[in-house]
Amino acid sequence: MNWLILKTNIATPEQVQSLDLLLSSFTDITNWTIDLEDCDHVLRAAPTFFYKEREVVGLLQKHGFQAEVLMG
Repeated sequence: MNWLILKTNIATPEQVQSLDLLLSSFTDITNWTIDLEDCDHVLRAAPTFFYKEREVVGLLQKHGFQAEVLMG
């Protein structure tokens, strides 16, 4: 499983809940975590198949989140 590591602007439990609703409806990402304690609010996401970082970043940006790849 390849994990995508993204820096985000997700900083509150309410935003995490919104992200959960988004990713729950997006079946290609089955596992993910977010670290609100980290200064980069790191999102780690594991797509079910090879998925390009820019597609995940685009999905998040389309729904009002900022994201950039830290590692992929």
